Amino acid sequence: MNLQDLIYFKYLAECLSFTETAEHFFVSQPSISTALKRLETELDTTLIDRRKTLSKIKVTVAGQILYDNVTKIMAILETITDGLCSAKNAIVDIAQDVVEKSHQKAQLNRL
Repeated sequence: MNLQDLIYFKYLAECLSFTETAEHFFVSQPSISTALKRLETELDTTLIDRRKTLSKIKVTVAGQILYDNVTKIMAILETITDGLCSAKNAIVDIAQDVVEKSHQKAQLNRL
């Protein structure tokens, strides 16, 4: 399963527009359709009801289940990213402290 396809799907399920989704991600409308088709093929189900008789596309029951879980996945990914960023910043801070203390020690040794 492709993460980008899930991101496209999530946005599509929120705005219910292939055109708006494509514009949001600066891709062509067929790119969104292809991503959705890949997900539907992989999951062997219809995620978006896009019958011409509807005034607007609709998320199916399976699509809603996927949407709910993709939303959770995105929140987890954000938490991971934030945590890694914080850890990286902490490491940089520690390294800067070590360099500063080493520099101070070197200056004291010169005296």
